[in-house]
Amino acid sequence: MKTTLSILSALSILAVAPPAFAQYASSPGASSGVTGEFTQLDRQSPVSQFGVDFGGAYWHSDFLDNITAVRIDLHGHYTAPNGFGFYGSLPIVRTFSDEDDVTGTGNLDVGGFKVLDTGSPWQVILRGGLFLATADEGEGSFANILGYPARLTDFYSVFPDSTTLRLSASPIIRSGNGFFRADLGLDLPLSEPDGADTEPLLRANFGGGGDLGSARLMGELIFMHAFSDVDDDDNTIVSAAITARFGKDLVRPGVSLGSIIYVPDSDSDDYLFDPLLLIFSLQFVPQI
Repeated sequence: MKTTLSILSALSILAVAPPAFAQYASSPGASSGVTGEFTQLDRQSPVSQFGVDFGGAYWHSDFLDNITAVRIDLHGHYTAPNGFGFYGSLPIVRTFSDEDDVTGTGNLDVGGFKVLDTGSPWQVILRGGLFLATADEGEGSFANILGYPARLTDFYSVFPDSTTLRLSASPIIRSGNGFFRADLGLDLPLSEPDGADTEPLLRANFGGGGDLGSARLMGELIFMHAFSDVDDDDNTIVSAAITARFGKDLVRPGVSLGSIIYVPDSDSDDYLFDPLLLIFSLQFVPQI
């Protein structure tokens, strides 16, 4: 039942498409649309967009041998001319291995945001939202966990029976052919699954790149730290990615190559670059 409701919710996410087609250069900061083209950072931007990302995480550690998790993120947001907007996203994960393949649906992420136009070239996006408890339990939950590296910044999308408050601020800047974005946020669990101890998460994401005209090249760095009374210095996970996005019309495909580059208690090379990440992204953006 949860999976059915989640798929229906995903279809509602794509309902932002019609108003997106109707929105053109009247959006605040339309020239900053490229700041929403990263695959790992937050997706809200001054320009409406919607799309689907396919993220593959290949696990090859001592504990998870030759398992590939493919995470599909359906996402979209609409930004009104006055800077207010709403968004939604839903992850679906499928694992492939020598054993049984498993499918899992994650938590629906919904909310609103406001683009503050502080004057060229700076803008700030304030966001508030919720992870709603739509994630599968059992084998589906295991699949969701294996797919989390494809969107480290959405870590709490994988936990069943949990609702999480999401708050963030994202300063963005574009000057000439260069652009930069940072996401500073807190994910605050409001409920948690039985037997789990979910903690508040501090998120700090950084991305920058250059606009080459028909393509954009970007670097992305994602930090996640869990606040806990135990081992506070050992609750940080870091991932990094190199991303290319193509086109400036309605359809903008992209590709990212990345990895988890730091996890707690893992100094060996076997864990330092495990899992490897490959992400294909397809965005639809109104003509601007």
